[in-house]
Amino acid sequence: MKKKINIVSIDTPPIQKNPYILFIADTLSNDYDISYWGLDKAKNYRNITMFYINNICLKIFRRVMRPMAFLFLMISNSKTVKCYSFFEIKSVAIYISDIIGSNIFLFFSLLYNSKHKDAFIVINAGGLLALSWLKKIRNIRYCYCIYECYPFQSFVKSRLFSSWRCFFENNGIQKSDFLMDAGENKISLFMSKIYKIKKKEIKNILITPKPNFRFSREKTEYPVKFYYHGGYMANRGLEELVCSMKNIDARKGNLYLRGIGDLKKELEEIVSEYNINDRVIFLDPVETELLSDVAADFDVGLTMLKMNCFNHKFGVGFKTFENMNAGLALIAGASYNLKPMFDKYKVGILYTDATIDELTRVMNYCIENIEWLDDCKRVSRYCMENVMGRSFQEIKLIKAIETLFMVA
Repeated sequence: MKKKINIVSIDTPPIQKNPYILFIADTLSNDYDISYWGLDKAKNYRNITMFYINNICLKIFRRVMRPMAFLFLMISNSKTVKCYSFFEIKSVAIYISDIIGSNIFLFFSLLYNSKHKDAFIVINAGGLLALSWLKKIRNIRYCYCIYECYPFQSFVKSRLFSSWRCFFENNGIQKSDFLMDAGENKISLFMSKIYKIKKKEIKNILITPKPNFRFSREKTEYPVKFYYHGGYMANRGLEELVCSMKNIDARKGNLYLRGIGDLKKELEEIVSEYNINDRVIFLDPVETELLSDVAADFDVGLTMLKMNCFNHKFGVGFKTFENMNAGLALIAGASYNLKPMFDKYKVGILYTDATIDELTRVMNYCIENIEWLDDCKRVSRYCMENVMGRSFQEIKLIKAIETLFMVA
C-alpha cells in the first residue's frame, strides 16, 4: 500500500499554476498517494457544508482578532524605543490576525485528516504554524520547501512586519524534520543564519520542468527574440525592461511579454508613449505545463528581478530553468543562486540590477554577439539534458522523501 503524502500550501494558485507543487506531484505520484491541501482546495477533502461553516468562522475570527492584535501592538509599541506609525501597526495587526486565523482553520482541517496521512510537504511559510501545532499533538513528519525569503520580500517595507513574518516562519522551520532548498542551498543557509538553526539537514533540489521536445532555433537571425514570461508585477523591473526597448533597433531585437498581472496596463501605456509597438509584443498567457514548449519560439529568456531586497538577491528563478529547458540563452539578475551557475556553464549574461542602462547593455550584447548567443543556447540545452534537468532532480527528491520517512 502506498504511503500518503499531503502537500500543504496557503493562498497559492491552483496546483497547475505552481511549478513547485507540480514538480513534487509529478515526481512522487508513482510511488506515493499524493494529496494537495490549501485553503483554496480544502472543500475537495471535506464535507462541503463543514467547509462553509469553517470559512464563516474564519472570517468572524479575523474580525475579532484584528482589534486585539492592534491593541497588543500599540501597547508593545509604547514600551519600545523604536516607535512605529499608526498605519504600520494597523497593517501588521491585519497580517497577524489573518495568518493566525488561516492557520487555525488549516490546523483543524489537517487534524481531521492527519490520521490518514504519513507525511507532509509544506510549500510556503503561510502554513508552517499549523504544521508546528499538529506536530505537537500527532508527532507528524514534515519538510519545508524554501524558495523565497518570505520575511524579506520586496513589498515588506516595515521592520515590524518583517519581524513578525520571521517569528511565524522560524517557529515552523525549527520543528520541521528537514529543509528542501530550491536553489544552491543559498536561501536555506541565509535563513538558517537569521534563525540560528543548527544541525538542520538541507537538501538541494532544483525545480525543473519536464523534458522538452521543441528547442530554440540553433542559428539565431535578426531580429533577436527576447522573451519574458511570468507575472506582470511591481519591483521586477518590467517597466525598465520595456523602456529600454526604445534604445534597441527594431530590426535587430524584439521583446515578447507573456503573463498576467495588474502592471500590464501600465506597460502597455509605456509602449504607446514611446511608440515602440513595433518591437514590444504582448502574448496571451498559457498553462504552466506549456511554458517550456512555447518558449522554444524565442532566442533569449529573461528572468526579471530588481536587486533591492534579500528575497530577490537569493532568488531562484523558476522561469530560468523553463527557458533553459527550451534551449534559450539567458538574461538574469546576478542573484546569489544564479551567478555561480552562469559563471560555471556560460548560459547567458547577468545584469547587476534591472535598470534601463543595464538592460539595454545586456540586450545589445546579445544582439552584437550572435555566435556567442548560439553557444549559450547549446549549453542551456546540454545542461538540462545532462546536468540539472528533471530526471536528475527527481532522483534527489525521491531520496529526500525516503529520508523523511526514516526520521524517527
